[in-house]
Amino acid sequence: LHEVLACVLGEGYRLHPHCRAHLRRRGAHTTMWHVDAYKGMPWSSGRTHEPHCAIVCYYPQDVTLEMGPTELLPGSQYYRGDSDRQHYSRGHIPELQKQLSHR
Repeated sequence: LHEVLACVLGEGYRLHPHCRAHLRRRGAHTTMWHVDAYKGMPWSSGRTHEPHCAIVCYYPQDVTLEMGPTELLPGSQYYRGDSDRQHYSRGHIPELQKQLSHR
């Protein structure tokens, strides 16, 4: 993973302290569509289309729709609207920029 991040963001990338597992209980309601934004942070100056930040989700097991996996709206960093939803399986590492809507 380090090699991939270094290739995309450069060798001097920093790890944000928000590193944790987001756990969901069976049958829990899903969250609303949202965009992770860190306004006011010195390394975040709003929307950009150059990679300077990556949010990474790692799935250590197969994730079914019933389990409520993270859903992405491809292209949502460019506009607000519904699109094809992506679902991921064990070992997939989708790259999320802060502008990409997800839940």
